[in-house]
Amino acid sequence: MTPEHTPDHTSLSTAMAVKPGTFAYTGLDPKSAEDLRKGADHIRRMTNQTSKCLLAIGDELTRAKNLLLHGQFGTWLATEFGWSERTAQRYMKATEVFGSKNDTVSVLEPTAIYQLSAKSTPENVRHAIVTRLKAGERPVLAEVNAEVRQARQTAVKEKAAKAEGASAWRAGLPLPLPAVTRARRAAGFILERLGEERGALSELLQGIDSKELLAALLKGEIPAVPRQESPQPLRSVDL
Repeated sequence: MTPEHTPDHTSLSTAMAVKPGTFAYTGLDPKSAEDLRKGADHIRRMTNQTSKCLLAIGDELTRAKNLLLHGQFGTWLATEFGWSERTAQRYMKATEVFGSKNDTVSVLEPTAIYQLSAKSTPENVRHAIVTRLKAGERPVLAEVNAEVRQARQTAVKEKAAKAEGASAWRAGLPLPLPAVTRARRAAGFILERLGEERGALSELLQGIDSKELLAALLKGEIPAVPRQESPQPLRSVDL
């Protein structure tokens, strides 16, 4: 498991070194305090189990966080388990991402679940894996890692292409194809709504500052246009 996507299992092995049950539940009603103690015991029993327990732990942590007073969650985690909030958030994120699909994805390895539930993993990858699982397939960790890696690389390339398009426009260079396509769609949108006024627009566009036009359109407001003064008639002395 990579540190970026999985809980720190060193903290799990050292959880028993802390003193369970010593968290100060002051300020909570007795029922909430008792529920939290039972939840803590439950979590300790599950930490050495498989992916089903991983997702169940996320549920317990989310419930505990909702029961605790504001600001107590980090102290509760450290006191009961020796965990950081970052470790807990990885469990909770997996449960949050998959929700009702927990039973479906529980057949995956824990590392695969962490990979898929990571914020940097595109939603379409999660959907594809869940679809395969529902169809009876069992993607191995290597497959999941490969799909996640490819999707992230694609997302990075798309982001870079958008940035490249913006930079090219500012520099007056030819735009990448995706930007050109979007420009044509925008032109079609405008022309379609102009109808019979297209001719007037064509005249207005002759010799204009294209950057100023785009900036005005993006602003979404009708810009103030300076009034052009009429030329003064020539006097005889000027001739």
